[in-house]
Amino acid sequence: MKHYQKAAVLLNLANALKEKGSWCGETHIQKATFFLQSMLGVGLGYEFILYKHGPYSFNHQG
Repeated sequence: MKHYQKAAVLLNLANALKEKGSWCGETHIQKATFFLQSMLGVGLGYEFILYKHGPYSFNHQG
């Protein structure tokens, strides 16, 4: 998936979380992105590890 496509998916994800009442912090985005990839098969290509507050991707920011 190209960078702009990933950005569009993440922006839509952030908007959907906000609409459901989430304050949409980085941890929320990280966890939701993990579930998009692992449970729904969305091919964003981020690698996650178990970190302090759940799944985290250090390459998620760029």
